[in-house]
Amino acid sequence: MNKSDMSSLLPLLGSGPGFDTSGSGYYTVEEYRQILVYAKERHIEVIPEIDMPGHSHAAIKSMKARHKKYMELKDKKMAEEFLLSDLDQEGKLGSHSVQMFADNAMNPGLDSTYRFVEKVVKEVKKMHEDISPLHIFHFGGDEVPYEAWEESPACLSLINSKQVIAMEQFMEYFVTRVADIVAMNGLDVGAWQDGVIPDENDLVPIKR
Repeated sequence: MNKSDMSSLLPLLGSGPGFDTSGSGYYTVEEYRQILVYAKERHIEVIPEIDMPGHSHAAIKSMKARHKKYMELKDKKMAEEFLLSDLDQEGKLGSHSVQMFADNAMNPGLDSTYRFVEKVVKEVKKMHEDISPLHIFHFGGDEVPYEAWEESPACLSLINSKQVIAMEQFMEYFVTRVADIVAMNGLDVGAWQDGVIPDENDLVPIKR
């Protein structure tokens, strides 16, 4: 991982290097809650989309940086709590997303991925609670580079143990586990069509 990945990421969608454009920066919790108040006053329901497992480059890099931080503190349990990728698997040639990232998809074979998802669901729900209660958690699910998982030790381990039948089934496995987490938090689940009805031409058969 490049040293720059520990502190910053390349800007997307032509936003440029500054922090004053629409594609840069982030909302604080208070700013997000202000949006909710503004929307509620106008009878608008805000349904946030936290896109996963694809479009997750920033989250993956952030959790790698978090891992490094806690490993330096010699706290392995905390370091691995929310990892979203195999540490011993770098993005391989040909596994790039449409955004040309080699590490843009959360790994569905890691239990830490689902701890991360659960944390996000709970925190987003909490931000809505006393203003406009959240009813739907939209996880996106679109444009996933499935081949990024093809050589994942975590995914291959689940296949070898028969917990997942084949590599083609990992998106369904991910969606099912995410839907269960969302349901346990009393919410309905939303997604883009290709998140739940994938194009079979995009699926990569496992190599044996």
